Amino acid sequence: MGRIDLGKEWDVVLLVLLDDNFDATAIYEADRALVTNALLTPGSKARNERGALGVSKFRSIGHKVWPHEQL
Repeated sequence: MGRIDLGKEWDVVLLVLLDDNFDATAIYEADRALVTNALLTPGSKARNERGALGVSKFRSIGHKVWPHEQL
């Protein structure tokens, strides 16, 4: 698993969801402020100490950038 390092310079985090054949099915993006807030919220040891966010948490704070939703 990757680690989100708040001590490094970055603007956004991308979450790429893959199927069984490693083909991308969706891409989500969350900006630094949202990710920082989620990581610093008291609670999970994985989140607070290891800089890790679960997929469902990331999807709730980010927005889908691919594929684009049909209106």
